[in-house]
Amino acid sequence: MADSTLTCSIVTPEAAQDDVQITAAVLPAHDGEVGILPGHAPMLCNLGAGIFRYKVAGGSEEKFLFIEGGVSHVKGAVLTVLTKEAKHRDEVTSEYAKGEFDKAFSLPKSTAEEVASRNKALTRARSLQAFSQG
Repeated sequence: MADSTLTCSIVTPEAAQDDVQITAAVLPAHDGEVGILPGHAPMLCNLGAGIFRYKVAGGSEEKFLFIEGGVSHVKGAVLTVLTKEAKHRDEVTSEYAKGEFDKAFSLPKSTAEEVASRNKALTRARSLQAFSQG
């Protein structure tokens, strides 16, 4: 079974989650989604804000996390995800997501830097809203 699974480690500034044996993963890369299966070539990838999906080994259960940026690294049978934030679906209520959207929408947009920062915050907030709706 070792050939058909990956060890997935998710690390945030607050804590490292327990390693999980998975059979597949889909990560929100900075420029789209990237799928990871056992035997994947070594890879380093910049992550964006979005939904990280993975299938737990030994079952058909698919899990979902909202992650915000960072990097992922695949080498051998290990997938490591270093991210600013990792939230389970039950941690993201629709009220929280709406509040994040309202904050992002109210950000200033006078300069090019402010517009870029606002757009990034709006993308994050939209991802949170979609995530909170399941």
